[in-house]
Amino acid sequence: MLLSAGPGTAKAWNVRTRNVIRSWDCGFALCSAFLPGDKIVVLGTKEGTLEMFDLPSSTIVDNVKAHEGHLWSCQVSPDGKGLVTGSADKTVKFWSIDVVSENVPDSEVPPSPPVADTPTPTFLNSYKR
Repeated sequence: MLLSAGPGTAKAWNVRTRNVIRSWDCGFALCSAFLPGDKIVVLGTKEGTLEMFDLPSSTIVDNVKAHEGHLWSCQVSPDGKGLVTGSADKTVKFWSIDVVSENVPDSEVPPSPPVADTPTPTFLNSYKR
């Protein structure tokens, strides 16, 4: 899969077929990344926020004010448990990302209850130049 994003729209692509798999509305995205498992997408925006979307449903699951300037770069750590962001505010921030599975009670869902994976970003440290 490939992820592309820009002013107001993000798209997930099937690289082999060159077709769009999913398209959804978002902020003015400048960078993007898949979290491990490819179910959650992280977008860094011009407003300095991290937007996290559930790819299968195209719904936003979290929106975090991460920086004071444009968020130019976001990269998942090699172990998949962290995220590094870089911004026009001249800071690099390190985040811990835990993806938590949440079971939805049967009374609130159709016969086959879905399981939602929700990332919870936790700010760890920053470096300012």
